[in-house]
Amino acid sequence: MKGKEMDYSPSEPIRPLLENEMGNLTLDESDAEEDLETFRQRWRAELEQKKKEEEQVEKAEKLFREGCDHEKAGNMSEAVRSYTKAVKLVPDIEKRIYKRDYGNYASKAQRTHVQGPSTSKNAIENDESEEIDLETVFRDRLAERTALFLSDDAANPLLRLPVELLRLILRYVVGSSLDVRSLEAVASTSVYFYLLARNGDIWHRVCRKTFDLPPKYICEFLSWRDMYLQVPHLQFFGVYVAKTTYLRHGESSFQDKFYRPWHMVTYYRILRFFANGSVLMLTSPEHPSTLVGHLRNRRDAKGCEGILFGRYWNNGSSISMKLTQVVNRKKARQHQVLNSKRLKGVVAPHELVEKNFFLELKFSERRSHSNKAHGILLWSKYEYSHVLVDGSLSKGDFHVIGDTQSYPPFYLSRVKSFALPDGFDEVLC
Repeated sequence: MKGKEMDYSPSEPIRPLLENEMGNLTLDESDAEEDLETFRQRWRAELEQKKKEEEQVEKAEKLFREGCDHEKAGNMSEAVRSYTKAVKLVPDIEKRIYKRDYGNYASKAQRTHVQGPSTSKNAIENDESEEIDLETVFRDRLAERTALFLSDDAANPLLRLPVELLRLILRYVVGSSLDVRSLEAVASTSVYFYLLARNGDIWHRVCRKTFDLPPKYICEFLSWRDMYLQVPHLQFFGVYVAKTTYLRHGESSFQDKFYRPWHMVTYYRILRFFANGSVLMLTSPEHPSTLVGHLRNRRDAKGCEGILFGRYWNNGSSISMKLTQVVNRKKARQHQVLNSKRLKGVVAPHELVEKNFFLELKFSERRSHSNKAHGILLWSKYEYSHVLVDGSLSKGDFHVIGDTQSYPPFYLSRVKSFALPDGFDEVLC
C-alpha cells in the first residue's frame, strides 16, 4: 500500500502546472477576441463601403434618368451635363439600368423566339377560343334568365325597349365618326350589351366605311370584328404626331471666336383624320396639346394659320393623301410686286397661288409606345406641286425613305375631347 501511494505522489508541485495551463488559456482567449474584433471591423468596413456604393449608384441613376427627361424635352445641354455626372460616379450606369429595366423582357422575348412561331399561333388560337367560349357562356346565361337586364331595386327602363331599338342606339353610339371605343365601353356594362356590341351588322357597317368596301364584298375573316382588328386602318379618336428635332449653329461672338453657340430646334407635324375621308395637317413649333383644340373639326381649323386641308385614300397597307394650301394673294402681293419704274405695279411671275402636297404613309407592323395597334405611320412618299400666278407648275419631291431625322414616324395620340360629338352625331349608316 505504501508503494502504491508512493507511485501516485507527484514528484513536482501541482500549483505551477495549473498556473501555466491557465496562462495558456488566457492567451488563447485574448487571441480569439482580437480575431473577432478584427472580423467585426472588416465587416463594418464592408457594410459602410457597400452602403456608400449603393448611395453612389442611386445618385448616378437619378442623374441618368434626369438626363433622359431633359433629352426627351429637347434640353440637350442639360441632358449632357446630367449624363456626364452620372458616368463619372458609375461608368457602367447605363448598362445597369438597361439590364434591370429590360432584362426580364429580353429574356422572355428570347424564350419566345426559341420556341418558334407555332407558339404564337397557338396563343392566337387560344385567345380566339376563349373569346368564343365567353360569348357562348353569356348566351347560355341569358337563356337561363327570365329578363335581359337584372335590376335589384328600381325598374330598368331598358327592359321595355325592343332589341331592334337597342341596336339602333348602339349605331348612334358609334355614329358617323366611327367611335368604336365608345362601343367597347358600352359592351363592358352588361352581358346583354356585350352580345349586342358583337352584332355582325354593326361591325359590317364599320368595316364598310373604314375600308371603303364594295357592297358585295365577302368577309374572309371569322367575323367583321376580326377584320376590323386585324387589317391596318386609321384611328379617329386622336391625332398622329411626328416630332422633328435638329441642331442649328448660331453666329460666333466677335469677342470670343472659339465659342460656337448652337440651338435645338423642335417642331411638330400633326395629322387629323376624319371618317368622311378628309384630313388636316398642321406644322408648328408649339406643343400638340395647345393645338388639338383647333383640329376638332374643319370649321375650327380655318382660323389656324398654316393648316393644310385635304383628302385621303386607304390603299390597304398604306394611306395616300392630297393636301392643299391656298395662298393669301393680298398678303403675299405686298412682297411680290415689282417696284422698278418700268415695271411698277406688275406682279412677279413667280408668285404662288396654290400649294399642293402629295403624301403616302404606310402602317408599321410594330405597336406604338402606348401599345396601340396600327398606331405608327411611316413616310413612303412626299411630293409637292406649286401653282404660280401665270398658270405654270413647279413640281418636286423629297427623299423621305430612311431619313428618320427629318421625317420621323407619326405616332397615334388619343384626344379625349374628340369623343364628344358636335351637337347630335349622325347614326352609323
